[in-house]
Amino acid sequence: MLKRMGLAALAVAATMAFVSCDQPVVPHEDNVQIPPQVTLEGYVLQGEIRVIVPPADRVGPGQLHAVVQVRNVMWYPLKLSHQDWFVDEKGVMVQDPSAKIRLDVGAYQTVQYEITSMVPTARDFRTHIFKEN
Repeated sequence: MLKRMGLAALAVAATMAFVSCDQPVVPHEDNVQIPPQVTLEGYVLQGEIRVIVPPADRVGPGQLHAVVQVRNVMWYPLKLSHQDWFVDEKGVMVQDPSAKIRLDVGAYQTVQYEITSMVPTARDFRTHIFKEN
């Protein structure tokens, strides 16, 4: 009898853990750090989005190609924009910054954008994310 109760309690606990994974991540419980290539317009934006940058790779004649994933951790959609540029190994800009590019992120959704340098001297990139009104 005790063995069955123990198994039943374990099954209930496993079910509760599984159900809780179905809910969106609460922003203060999401501990993903902002990558060093990314700057955000303000402190409030740090609580609303998470940014993930997989390792960049080379394409074509040595151009640097990067993917930036932006995840909205809030219950409301966000209107963002981003501006990107590329730097050499010393952090000196080697390509003019892009224009501001609009990015709409729905509630609890992840979007990604890709950037590619025009010069082979680029070693890394920088992206600045703004919140639109």
